[in-house]
Amino acid sequence: PVIRAWPGEGGHAKAVTGLDVLAAIGTDTALMHLNTIAQRVKFKALKTRAQEKIDEVAAGLELTAEQLAD
Repeated sequence: PVIRAWPGEGGHAKAVTGLDVLAAIGTDTALMHLNTIAQRVKFKALKTRAQEKIDEVAAGLELTAEQLAD
């Protein structure tokens, strides 16, 4: 929730770093939160960056983004 709120508070850079942290953690829960941000956040730039991170993680695991989301 904090990562999703930061862009509205002038913290876009912190939010992007938060996405990197979620991707680096790599647990199911962290990736679930990353996917939720990629799907539902209202800030377009953050949403796009979250989708890029999902794509990077999926490629590293040799999965599609859809397979990773499942």
